[in-house]
Amino acid sequence: MRRLAAALAVAAVVGGCGAAGGKDRSDSGSTDPTPNWQRPNGLVYVTPGLTKERFMARLNRYCRRKWLVIEDTRGSYFSLIGFYFYGQIQGLGTAPGERGTVEHLLFELKDGIRQGERTGAADPARVEALFAAYNQTARRLGLDECLVAGAHLPRRVA
Repeated sequence: MRRLAAALAVAAVVGGCGAAGGKDRSDSGSTDPTPNWQRPNGLVYVTPGLTKERFMARLNRYCRRKWLVIEDTRGSYFSLIGFYFYGQIQGLGTAPGERGTVEHLLFELKDGIRQGERTGAADPARVEALFAAYNQTARRLGLDECLVAGAHLPRRVA
């Protein structure tokens, strides 16, 4: 009887420690309505077996498709870039040895998004300038289709 009670107590404690983690985790659970790119910097997981070349190819293919979606909408550049690109880059994971570089890329992307939302820039040249650091890192990684560049951004009225 004591063993059963002890086992139930352990199960209750372990059951309370699910994927959501503690109360202080900003990315805990799926009930948090805050978009990933607006939360504090999260982790990028290393995906076993994913090579740098495969990572770049998958992400470039994804970005090429999503720029078409962004061109067809009247929403904010910045919320759409955060929604489509930040979350995908973070979710894809990274090749072994590239984690720090990809986390740095995400930090720069988030910084460009924040600056853009603060300034309300709508001209493609101004938007591209806000993402200069991100674009430099993305270019260095070979993510040419993921650049926030004037060629991807249609002209909009502010």
